[in-house]
Amino acid sequence: MPTAMQLSAVAFLTFAPFTASAQLATDLACVGCVSSTDLATGSVTTGRIALGAVTSNRILDGSVTASKIATGAVKTGEIALGAVTNNRIANGAVTVSKIATGAVTTGRLALGAVTNNRIADGAVRAPKISDGSIQTSKIVDGAVTSAKIAPSAISTTEIANGAVTAAKLDMTGTVFIEDSGDNFNNCTKLISELAVAVDPTVIVRGPGVYDCGATQVTIPTGVSLIGSGRRRTIIRGSTNFAVLKTSGDNIEIADLFLNRHSTNVAEARGIEVGFPSSSDQVIIRNVRISATNGTTASYGIFAGNCSGLRVENVQIDATTGNTGANAFGIYTACGGTKNVFTSVDILALTSDTTGAFCRGVQALTVQTQDVHRITDSSIQTFPTTPANATVNSVLQATGKVFLVLTDISHVVSGTVTEVANY
Repeated sequence: MPTAMQLSAVAFLTFAPFTASAQLATDLACVGCVSSTDLATGSVTTGRIALGAVTSNRILDGSVTASKIATGAVKTGEIALGAVTNNRIANGAVTVSKIATGAVTTGRLALGAVTNNRIADGAVRAPKISDGSIQTSKIVDGAVTSAKIAPSAISTTEIANGAVTAAKLDMTGTVFIEDSGDNFNNCTKLISELAVAVDPTVIVRGPGVYDCGATQVTIPTGVSLIGSGRRRTIIRGSTNFAVLKTSGDNIEIADLFLNRHSTNVAEARGIEVGFPSSSDQVIIRNVRISATNGTTASYGIFAGNCSGLRVENVQIDATTGNTGANAFGIYTACGGTKNVFTSVDILALTSDTTGAFCRGVQALTVQTQDVHRITDSSIQTFPTTPANATVNSVLQATGKVFLVLTDISHVVSGTVTEVANY
């Protein structure tokens, strides 16, 4: 039993009143003392999270999935610069509607990134292309078809100088216009055009001098060579024989001045027709021909194996100052019945002192009864020493050539025969 002293000690103990109270979360001073397992599912709602409380290091890697992000919640300001890399974008996720107008600038495109399959048909229109940005290397061969070029889109400024060569032209039925001549290069272009021209083709040459030097200009079958007037378009040459020749049928030469100007060749010829091969149905009109100073002969027109030759409104100067040289305005062996010379002015002059021939027209052939009609023409034949030269205004082959002369003016000098047979 307790003693009296022990009971006395117990009697003196006093107990203060006890009041229970809960500690608020704001009073927590611990870090990590509340783990995810201590939180009921869904207990941390939006209202329980202070603004800015969820920082990067508070989020477990991979815990923010697509379903956790509200539609439209991620705006430009929420995305760090450079954060959206290629592997962050699903294939096909960036559609046209996702790209703002003008958002894709040059700096946004990698070199070579825009390939053919990246461009919608018809998407590249004129306003989308900077001047000069589409160079030759950017265009696939054959990609630019006629349907891709707007009417009148290609003007002079769009074509580089010298870019259109003869090989680029389909010369069938082409009318090719050269604004001017003035040098050997322009004659080279003319010869190149003629080399690829096919029947039918018309080649028109502008004013200027086309100096062809010793190169002969040849016109093929079915081609017309037209100048801009016999005082404006001049084709010069220093070749032996003719400046210009035909090589085929159905050829026209018009509105030119042909000048065979050298003094260092044996035979100076303006035009050769049907020599050495045949050339039928040739028209020479509104042409001036100067073929002078051949050392053995000068011929305005030298027509060999041909028929149907028509010479209209042509002025011929076939003169020579060389001893022993002959002068012929037209020398023809053309056959057939349609050889017509109309409005032809011929000057044939020689300074020979040893008995050369000086003839306006000499017509000869191996055929029978070929007809040459000469109308409304002037023929002048002048040897400087008349007594020493054989002069004929018109000479025909007896029994083989029949000349029909109408309104012909003969101006001759010396012992001459206006129309003679041989």
